Amino acid sequence: MVNESTTPKAIFFDRDGVINKPVFHEDTSEYGAPRSLNEIILYPGIFQLMSKLKKDYLLFIVSNQSGAAKRHVTYNELMNVLGWFEEIFENYITEFYWCKHHPSRCKCLCRKPGTYFVEQVIKNYNIDVSKSFFIGDTYETDIICGKTIGLNTIQVGPNYSPYCLMNTLLKI
Repeated sequence: MVNESTTPKAIFFDRDGVINKPVFHEDTSEYGAPRSLNEIILYPGIFQLMSKLKKDYLLFIVSNQSGAAKRHVTYNELMNVLGWFEEIFENYITEFYWCKHHPSRCKCLCRKPGTYFVEQVIKNYNIDVSKSFFIGDTYETDIICGKTIGLNTIQVGPNYSPYCLMNTLLKI
């Protein structure tokens, strides 16, 4: 657990492409979020990564999840997937933040690259921004969100390994 005598550090994770592999959807011809539990494939080593990092950092997931707003899934299907992630990662993640808004129909502050969720965490937990990270797979959303707030950022590629990420973060 995080040392309480110092200002806490945090790691903000995007979900799809960082924690789990994106899924190819034939109806949209795009890779995206899993729409059902049987589509979820976690990256090997993600639990080991979080277990190690949780010793020195508070961990958060901040993810755009507009599948229901885009009518790719029902709201219940979306909530089933989100609930599964919250249950399986409850011992690792301090809090989960899901923006469920449609990217073109709603100009919300919580949809990345918007910073609302990250700002709330920093304020509520008194996070040391200079020693904290945003890890994402997409520059236009994840990395810009992190940079806007002043976080260190790490962009991962499609074939990254949580084991390599762990080695990088543990050296910092």
